[in-house]
Amino acid sequence: MTIHLCRKGKKVRTHISNLISDGSLIDDYELPQTYPPISAIPVPHTECGRHALTSLVKIVEAKGGKTKPFTALPVLTGLSSVGVPYLFSSQKVIVVGSTNMDRYLNFDQLPHTGKAVRTASSATYPGGKCLNQSVGLSRLGHFSVPISCMGDDVDADTIFDYLHGYTMDKTGLKRCRNEQTGQAYIFVQQDGNSMISIMSGANNALTPQIIALNEELFANARCCLMQTEVPTETLLTACEICKAKHIRTVLKPSACSVLPDKLLSMIDMIIPNHSELFEIVPDAADINEAVDRLLDSGIGTVIVTLGADGSYIKSREFGCECRIPARDIISIDSSGACDAFISALVSYMMYGYDLVTSAKIATCSAALEVTRQGTTSSLPDRHTLEAYIHQVEPELLNKPIS
Repeated sequence: MTIHLCRKGKKVRTHISNLISDGSLIDDYELPQTYPPISAIPVPHTECGRHALTSLVKIVEAKGGKTKPFTALPVLTGLSSVGVPYLFSSQKVIVVGSTNMDRYLNFDQLPHTGKAVRTASSATYPGGKCLNQSVGLSRLGHFSVPISCMGDDVDADTIFDYLHGYTMDKTGLKRCRNEQTGQAYIFVQQDGNSMISIMSGANNALTPQIIALNEELFANARCCLMQTEVPTETLLTACEICKAKHIRTVLKPSACSVLPDKLLSMIDMIIPNHSELFEIVPDAADINEAVDRLLDSGIGTVIVTLGADGSYIKSREFGCECRIPARDIISIDSSGACDAFISALVSYMMYGYDLVTSAKIATCSAALEVTRQGTTSSLPDRHTLEAYIHQVEPELLNKPIS
């Protein structure tokens, strides 16, 4: 029955919650043994029959009159197939942010003011940082819970179809009437460099009220990833829930300017690129001053991604400061590198690796990501990532015994 319901839901592009348990009705005088065992509610034929006969006798003896209706409370025979699913009861990652349809145009040289360029190559992929990071976490073996908004258009249908089969709870993905799914227009140069313009669309409809209504999804979460392509008030609400539930917060600033102090004070880890760092701290003299000021605002760890120059890490929470070089690899499309990096960083910290080792593994993930076009389509799974690491730096996977 559950399988039938899920198939019907998929046909009409309706998400069926993964909190459904299997059960059945059985006759109370014959309790069949099934394998695998299925929880059941006995239909009380015997008790109902006894009540009916007793009532009939009373009616006959009293020559009429009213009798009490038959009532019985449903009682399960067992909990074999009823309960919280394993993936839901395990630690999970909340992802709050944007969902877009990514539209690619490929050029030999990126366009600029006063020069028109032509291309014969284009492609379309599901994307947006919330979607990218959710898929990245799923491919690396974690249970992700995206909370995001889409429109009521064909693009939303395509995205839901694409996500079918991934280990994630899609309850927090909301379709908004009279809204268009967000659009990202990505211009990619032959050497892999890219320019991105975003039409927010339904992403602006992700309000604090939607986060509050989905608060139950935060239960038993280990970490919450956020991006600034949705309203700041929404991120503040998510942070407040995370702080109350002791959930680690990780922020990827994107398409933003100066962030409010209240938001920064509730962030445990922030991962900007070089340009984003100086958008947040525009009057800093250099990267060191900018990072120190973010740390002074209450953030525990700052990781600045520097493209071909790798990344710079400074953490007061973990007591470390270092630079990690990038992998020497041919870049085809760099637009999804940060999402691959963040997904792998959080994944391997949850697997028990330290911050620096996790960042080195994340650098390998980003390197694999940029070798193909597209974001979600290029995110590596755990087997592929670890096979690559075994080739280039196998000792990274030797997790220290704590």
